[in-house]
Amino acid sequence: MQPEQRELQIYLIRRTHNGWIWMGHNQGVDVYDGRRWSRLSQSQGLLWDDISESAFFEDHDGSVWIGTSKGASHVLDPQRLFQAGAPRVTLTEFSRGGHPIAAGARLPWNQESLHIEAGSPDLYDDRNRVSLRYRFEGAQTRWIHTPNFEIEHPPLAPGEYTLELQLLDAYRHSVSAPVRVAFSVEPAWWRSKSMQALYVLLCGGLAIAALHWRERHLRQRERQLAELVALRTQELEHDKRELEIARAALAVKASHDSLTGLLNRAGILDALAAQMRHSVAEQQPVAVAVAMIDLDHFKRINDTHGHLIGDAVLTKVAQRLNTNLRDSDLIGRYGGEELLGVLPGLPIPSHERLQGLRVAVSGHPLRVGKQSLAVTASIGVAWYRPGETLQQLLARADQALYRAKHLGRNRVELQHP
Repeated sequence: MQPEQRELQIYLIRRTHNGWIWMGHNQGVDVYDGRRWSRLSQSQGLLWDDISESAFFEDHDGSVWIGTSKGASHVLDPQRLFQAGAPRVTLTEFSRGGHPIAAGARLPWNQESLHIEAGSPDLYDDRNRVSLRYRFEGAQTRWIHTPNFEIEHPPLAPGEYTLELQLLDAYRHSVSAPVRVAFSVEPAWWRSKSMQALYVLLCGGLAIAALHWRERHLRQRERQLAELVALRTQELEHDKRELEIARAALAVKASHDSLTGLLNRAGILDALAAQMRHSVAEQQPVAVAVAMIDLDHFKRINDTHGHLIGDAVLTKVAQRLNTNLRDSDLIGRYGGEELLGVLPGLPIPSHERLQGLRVAVSGHPLRVGKQSLAVTASIGVAWYRPGETLQQLLARADQALYRAKHLGRNRVELQHP
């Protein structure tokens, strides 16, 4: 998976008979043929970018049906998704102060910025699909990425440079061949060898004075540059800390339920999958229990007291369960009034421990505002069997939950391995 795909809302992942991976999300469908990614979106003929959950069918002729929130699209020839060539880029303008810069140009040094304009002979009906990256070899080795096709770059110090420019196709994760322009920036006139020779010829004393002045000037400039570097370093460190804080907040928001503060469905399922992999990796498999917790008659609470009270009940139940978990245990909101607990290292049958979870919910009434509400929970528990899938494990836990409800609710039922 590419880094930018981690921000997508994924609704389906399917594998076709040829081994291709199809991943539907809120911005279309990403297809992986084992070597390359390609994106199919509304701009390529998809009926709508918002893909419906699990709406995918491979026909006997190899074509694919994809359901969107506005209807179904039929991809008749999936092979065409990878037939396009590499992207191409053209440098339409490279100038400084309105004067074009040709290959091999020797520019006098000044403080004017460099202007770059780029284009492509290919047509892209989605402007967000392509972006540029560029660098000046001789001044920098890292690429500068930008969505803009008109660029203003700060003036360069004297030296030999090569502008390198490439076009990036985000849908196919491919890069064009680079466009290169070699040029140089001459030193300022007062630094030229001829002027230095003239200083020496004028008189020895003037040369010595000039050297002393220049030495003081360079030291002063060195101090100024050191101060600027220190200031900029401090600013960059501050920006880095702010960015790390923002990224951490986004990660929490993406993986946690905003109402209860618990892990959301994706977060708790990821945690369960990780525990299953860890159990298999150990020489002695570690027991992994999954507890499906459903609040009994929760709809009655919503219908009788309103959804705000229902939300408050969910929040308080989440708090009670959290206080009864071990450090290694995790719990998340699976959907609606259903919660999912992941209990690694829990031996079979652990009746007392599991009853403790039930009692944490129903042991005494919940205080919600001025009301006291009796809330109970039914719990179905299953232990991971090496080799079974996550869906199979959840299905067995759901069967145990169904049995708990069928036998009168407010109880714990186990689905033994």
